[in-house]
Amino acid sequence: MKRVLLVLVVAGCAAEMEPVSVVVSASGGACLTCANNSPVVESYRFHDLNKFGLPNAQGLTLDGFEKDGKTLTLDVVNGYLSGTDAAGTVLVGDELAGAIISISDEAGTLFFLKIRGVMLGNYWAWSPTTHTQPDLEMYDITWAEASKAARDPGAFQPLCPDAVDDNDSLGMPRYWAVVYEGDRIDGKRYTVDKIDRDWFDIGCAGHTVAKLAQTGHTEAATSVGFDTSLDQRQAILKMFAADYCGIGMPFTVTGQPLYWRDDLGYMTSVPTGPVMDPGINSDRFVGQRTRLPAQVIASTNAQCLEGTLLFASALEAIGLDPILVVVPGHAFIGWHASPADKTQRLFLETTMVHSAAFEAAVKKAVDRVATETKEGHFKNGMSQLLEIKELRAKGITPQGRGGVR
Repeated sequence: MKRVLLVLVVAGCAAEMEPVSVVVSASGGACLTCANNSPVVESYRFHDLNKFGLPNAQGLTLDGFEKDGKTLTLDVVNGYLSGTDAAGTVLVGDELAGAIISISDEAGTLFFLKIRGVMLGNYWAWSPTTHTQPDLEMYDITWAEASKAARDPGAFQPLCPDAVDDNDSLGMPRYWAVVYEGDRIDGKRYTVDKIDRDWFDIGCAGHTVAKLAQTGHTEAATSVGFDTSLDQRQAILKMFAADYCGIGMPFTVTGQPLYWRDDLGYMTSVPTGPVMDPGINSDRFVGQRTRLPAQVIASTNAQCLEGTLLFASALEAIGLDPILVVVPGHAFIGWHASPADKTQRLFLETTMVHSAAFEAAVKKAVDRVATETKEGHFKNGMSQLLEIKELRAKGITPQGRGGVR
């Protein structure tokens, strides 16, 4: 099992609180469902299809591609969709208007995705090699259940939900999508795991999958000068998705302004103001920078680690013995009921204290501890219960208010 050292430093919670400084080990992981603006076919939210008919995570398979009764072989190369007929004629761009992609679910229900229009837009990012915003092909796609489309040509409806505004979609027209091949994106964990050109992604305006393309963080974008690693693509994916804690809860809402910038210089118009620095988890890197408790309190928001350490500082200040619960991709607080009673431990999901009843936050944490215990994660080291008192005895002391001591 790959293990990475994660350093957490928190100080300055309040005048009467002793700040907590700990060093722990953690493993990567996240759990988040597809974002709100993913393509939707009936009840299915999805973002990818396999060119050769393998089922995706939602059980949807690509069954065919045709236009005007002619069967086409579908392909996606460098972000451009094409269809080749039996005579070898290749349809691209506007020639694809009216073409229909057939997909089916596990129950055998057939759906049609109809390409209503094709247009050339531009990447939002600037290519470091051409110093321009390269062309980016976009598609107006509608869908309908095949049986209904046969009876009513008006049954087709937009595949992409409406983006909030042009700022949220980075200038992409509402209801339009980009298509690109190669990047295997896990829609639940928000990871970019590998490159497989047998798969292609569909990203709607305003959706994280589209923003990956617009910012040059895809395999297709390498053809126009954007050179990014899988880790870099995953980092920007998690940022857009606000997957700060990896607990199945986005820490933003659609249309919420996010202030950020990239270190590659692709996006020069990004505001340079302060940002919240999220944890970025992958199989190759795990880390999260935390703010001081006073900063957390002043901002009225916290990442999971920040909230956990804030509560630990407060609990230790009033004489209780806090426990840091570190699980894959997440952390929350625990404590002993009293200094004299080490048998009764209480737990709290700190990310819920602002939006749920205290009892619900306690239950969420208790259930997670029970699950980790049942699966043996505390025994094999995948998860950890870190007693602050024990860490103190090992020489891990609080950070001084004037600096590290």
